[in-house]
Order: sequence, then C-alpha cells, then structure tokens
Amino acid sequence: CTNIEEIDLAYNSISEIPAQIKQLKHLRRLYLNANKLQTLPESIFTNLPNLEVLFIQNNKKDFVLSDKIGKLQNLSYLFTSDLVA
Repeated sequence: CTNIEEIDLAYNSISEIPAQIKQLKHLRRLYLNANKLQTLPESIFTNLPNLEVLFIQNNKKDFVLSDKIGKLQNLSYLFTSDLVA
C-alpha cells in the first residue's frame, strides 16, 4: 500500500533504510530514531515530497546529515539530538 502516511522504524537496530521506502510518496512522518544509521539514502530526499516530520536522533555518533535535506520542502520538524557512539 503506497498511501501510508507514517512509518515507525525506531528502536530496531537497523543500519540501512529499506529501499522500498522511496515508493511511499504519501509518507508524512518517519521515525528512525534509536537505530544504527550513519546516513540517510538519497531516496529520502528525492522521493518523499510530503515528508513533514523526521526523527533521526539516537543513531551513530558519526551520523552525516546530507545538505540535500533542503529538498524536503514540507519538512517542518527535524529531530537530530543525541546521536550516539
């Protein structure tokens, strides 16, 4: 179903985001906090035009947030604090 508006992948110890997420054009809220991510795939910035809320805190200390985050024109809330080792 591609009409999904919210996905919560928090606290799953994932180190990569599933590629299928780029198909969710209606996604508005994405919770990726408390995982083992080091970065976000380009598909997040280019294929999720309706994303409004993004939680990425409590991931790897060396997490790199791409400057392409600016492509998410509807992004209202970005939570990045407490990136951990």
